Amino acid sequence: MSLASTFSKDRYHAAEQELRTDANTHYHTAIGWATGYEIIATVLIFIVTAITFLLRNASKSEEI
Repeated sequence: MSLASTFSKDRYHAAEQELRTDANTHYHTAIGWATGYEIIATVLIFIVTAITFLLRNASKSEEI
């Protein structure tokens, strides 16, 4: 027995709709202050990394 014969396209769409409805009614995502702090921390990490590479390259060029 193949999967196509036991699970029709209509049953797939009904199951997908049920899962979407369940997820929308039970799970809520809120972006709060903690997310803002994480974004700020990520930006600061990128800035510090860029400064580190610039200083490393500048110190190497002085040794030559």
